[in-house]
Amino acid sequence: MKQHLGIAMIELIFAIVIIAISVLTIPSMMSIADVSAKGMIIDEDVLKRMIEEIVKVSKARWDQNYSDDTNASDAQYKVLQISNECWNDGGILRRRNPDSKMQCEVNTTTPSTIPSTGNLNLTQGIEQLNNKDYNMTVSTSTGNYDVPVAYRVGYANSDMVLTGTTGTATWTLGSSSNMSAGFTTGPTHLKEVVVRTEDSTRNIDMTLTFFKSNVGKQ
Repeated sequence: MKQHLGIAMIELIFAIVIIAISVLTIPSMMSIADVSAKGMIIDEDVLKRMIEEIVKVSKARWDQNYSDDTNASDAQYKVLQISNECWNDGGILRRRNPDSKMQCEVNTTTPSTIPSTGNLNLTQGIEQLNNKDYNMTVSTSTGNYDVPVAYRVGYANSDMVLTGTTGTATWTLGSSSNMSAGFTTGPTHLKEVVVRTEDSTRNIDMTLTFFKSNVGKQ
């Protein structure tokens, strides 16, 4: 009988210890879960806002040397030449691809040199985003807050490898550790735009990349 009583006492002690641990840890676990949930909401809000920002800036002209065609009913930007890749089609310069009707600049204007620090004036070309950081306002159900946004713009490799009728190309995306990882010496027909937002106080660090090509505006 005494042995059974001793075992019961030991089980009771274990039960009390387990209850005490639960009482101490549950609030902490709930707090961690709450912080994690809020972090996921913030990440989602920031990602949506970054995509909105990219859609907005991606509409900018590809290069400041694009000139408006004032003779057209709808102003156009004509493809800039880099290595004499345009040909005379009945008095009109077009891309050498015989299936293309894209017009080229009549003169020998080439893409501009990307400034070391842009001025955010996108009417002068998307390259004006380069190295010009600013704050982006993010709206959430709990209020608004600003997060820093950094842009890097550079020329990317625009060459393709043709195998029969299949063309392949390889690009390197920017990252948080090296936003300019995919840049090459220019000019080329492709610009890479890397945008990063980083806020250590809110545990935010996102990097997105998009490309914009020298196709003019038809």
